Amino acid sequence: MAMSLRGCGLSDKPLEAEMYDLETCLVADMRAGLDYVRQTCGQQPLLVAHGVGALIGWRLLTLTADAPEVAGFVSLSMPPLEACARGLRSLSQLYSWLYILAFSMPKLPEALLTFQNAFLGAVLLNDLERAQVRPELLHLSRANLLQPRAARGHLNYYRMLVRKMMDSVLHGRDTYWSEVLRGQSEHKEVLGSHHKLKLPVLILKGSHDHICKEGLFADLSDYLHNYRFVVIEPCSHRVHLDAMAEVNTEISQWLQCL
Repeated sequence: MAMSLRGCGLSDKPLEAEMYDLETCLVADMRAGLDYVRQTCGQQPLLVAHGVGALIGWRLLTLTADAPEVAGFVSLSMPPLEACARGLRSLSQLYSWLYILAFSMPKLPEALLTFQNAFLGAVLLNDLERAQVRPELLHLSRANLLQPRAARGHLNYYRMLVRKMMDSVLHGRDTYWSEVLRGQSEHKEVLGSHHKLKLPVLILKGSHDHICKEGLFADLSDYLHNYRFVVIEPCSHRVHLDAMAEVNTEISQWLQCL
């Protein structure tokens, strides 16, 4: 099952940024989708997610570590949240994430994403190393962005993420985020030497990923017990579009070893 998260595709598109909170909304959406798969198929599903979807997946895994709700997790281009927090100490990685702050501005990002029938959105999607997105997928992506409230829905993911981190740093309002950003935490939901994820995990990364730098993936053993990490060359951040065949092959081979 391929699920369109809120704000995307034909799913609901709330306007309020609070409706895109990671723990209270997005993880709940993902769990509901996984529950549907379990009830329909009678088996534990395999979760595959990319980018922000993978961030939601990582948070789901830490919340359900004692009673996993999936058989395994394939993260495309995204390390655990704890590794991302460690990356905030790198000037190079911070520079790569400046676009997140730009997306947090009011109104202007929506105007840019939808200008000229979402031309910029198509350009960003097609920023690949060796492949070209099929024209029908580009048209579909542009049509999705041009739906009422869709552009704001996409951007609210980033706005709420920035808001949660800023609240944690400035006011200490969220214990989980405060502990993740602090690092070396003993918090039971924060991955580290005291609490490693035991679920089988496959992480696929593009060699030319300019959004998540190589350093983010340097110490995965600090967070994971049972994982496989593969770098696909040459490939961009969007490994599922840039190297579709290799991604499918890696997932198939990994499943055979489980």
